[in-house]
Amino acid sequence: MSEITQWDDIFSVDNETIDNHHKQLFKLVAEADSAIKNNDEDALAEIFNQLQDYTQYHFSAEEAMMKKADYPGIADHILEHEKFISKLESVKEQFIMGGMESLSSELIPFLSEWLSVHIVIIDQEYMNYL
Repeated sequence: MSEITQWDDIFSVDNETIDNHHKQLFKLVAEADSAIKNNDEDALAEIFNQLQDYTQYHFSAEEAMMKKADYPGIADHILEHEKFISKLESVKEQFIMGGMESLSSELIPFLSEWLSVHIVIIDQEYMNYL
């Protein structure tokens, strides 16, 4: 899969709130990509923090919407969120322990793939319930 760091309307879930959250996540991925290309460890460290904070905020809001709508797949969806958080923490720890070189080219492909698959496939599944 190619790396995707910019929002495109193909990612829209036809919910303005969720789309705006996703746009912010794409913005953070683009910033991470830029920090990596510029070998800016300080910027990347801050972006990791922002990604962790914003994904927690987004996931909480999304899960509250699913709960309110009685979405039957909420448990599986929450599990996907937990897997993402765990992987992001693992990659951040790898970065903290080994710096930029330790990331190799793992971060942006991971974020790109996750956003693409999660938004285009998994998030679409609950939209009919909202």
